[in-house]
Amino acid sequence: MTERIPLHPDEALSIVHSLSVAAPREETVPLPDAAGRALPRAVPAPMDSPPFDKAAMDGFAVRADDASERFRIVETIAAGDVPGAAAPGPTGATGELQPGECARIMTGARVPVGTGKVVRVEFTEVNEGWMRLTEPEPLGNVIRRGENARAGSDLLTPRVLGPADLAVLAAMGIGSVSVAVRPMVGIIATGSELRLPGEPLSDGQIYNSNSFSLSAQARRAGALTTDYGIVRDDRAVMTQTIARALAESDVLLLSGGVSMGDYDYVPEVLAECGVTVRFHKLRIKPGKPTLFGTTDRGFVFGLPGNPASTYVLFELFVAPLIHRLMGLTHQPIVHRGELATQLSRRSADRVEYLPARIADGVVEPCAYRGSNHINGVADANCLIRMELDQTHIAQGSVVHVRQI
Repeated sequence: MTERIPLHPDEALSIVHSLSVAAPREETVPLPDAAGRALPRAVPAPMDSPPFDKAAMDGFAVRADDASERFRIVETIAAGDVPGAAAPGPTGATGELQPGECARIMTGARVPVGTGKVVRVEFTEVNEGWMRLTEPEPLGNVIRRGENARAGSDLLTPRVLGPADLAVLAAMGIGSVSVAVRPMVGIIATGSELRLPGEPLSDGQIYNSNSFSLSAQARRAGALTTDYGIVRDDRAVMTQTIARALAESDVLLLSGGVSMGDYDYVPEVLAECGVTVRFHKLRIKPGKPTLFGTTDRGFVFGLPGNPASTYVLFELFVAPLIHRLMGLTHQPIVHRGELATQLSRRSADRVEYLPARIADGVVEPCAYRGSNHINGVADANCLIRMELDQTHIAQGSVVHVRQI
């Protein structure tokens, strides 16, 4: 068997991005249930926003071309009122201001026809039904019709819907929205040494942590998850479980069993189950043994068993794929900061990701003892990337870090 040449992680990510995915299935949900869901298509604005010219401040509406020294107050307009509807004066039924007239108006209320600006209350004085300017109003203080959005324009573009997005939709009278159906992510932990938290440990056994981190990461990325449990190092059992999970999952994540040990059956079992391997082994640290493959139905990642590797690789490769399956483009958040302490390494034959914390523009590497040290990742809020052949980064260097 020919030894695979480890692939640069950027090339591997390009392979993940290059594979075609079906347009996401959609479902309509009420607005209160839409937070955190993926919006796969732009939502057109059903009307202008705002639907009329309205006051941005409490004050007095006046004509743009009116140079009067004082103004007769012809009506008071509260939010929800129609200008002129209750005014017996010269404004008439249309609510149009005439020279020398003004209307007392509240924030958010529709301004009368012909309004050029709203003079703030603090720039005026009122006496017996007349308003006089005490100082010039430098601003317009009118939010014009369609200023926020025009009918038919893209109200929201594809994104993960947040609280402000729901407010935008609600302000347009949209009570439900079509969102992407959540992809199903299957999770399998392999290894006879694994036990569930709460179970007693015998000598040589450890607790399964990867399933819990992967499930949490997948749900944070917008997916649903199915945990297929721990599969011991038994080829027949592994084949049965993987075959079932592949049939039921859009993305299958396996942790452990992808390296070169005598009981690392995952690559062979995946081949037996009809998986086409797209890459296996990367020039990356942590995570060199990583495998990625496809079936007619979906995708599968074979991730190393060490928990820091599993966590980092999900952020780099799995999260972008989940977003694509929901019709979104994954955009990792990158921050710029100054490195607090020098980073050095002896071997620079792989791209390496190191956990760190960024605060107030300063990047502080976390205490980290390698791919088994998930504690170091738990203390981090970002990852520093060291490139191939880069043996050190000097203290004070400006680095770009990826938020996790």
